[in-house]
Amino acid sequence: MLGPETPSGDIEGMDTINAGDTAWVLGSAGLVLLMTPGLALFYGGMVRA
Repeated sequence: MLGPETPSGDIEGMDTINAGDTAWVLGSAGLVLLMTPGLALFYGGMVRA
């Protein structure tokens, strides 16, 4: 169940940039960038067969 809405600046402990969260987002984005050409080659091979 969702609680009452809080303004964006009212959440405690969320006022600094967390290095772990930043690394996770950058790592995930990097994996997606590597995955995209792989999927293109995979689907291209399926169409050609």
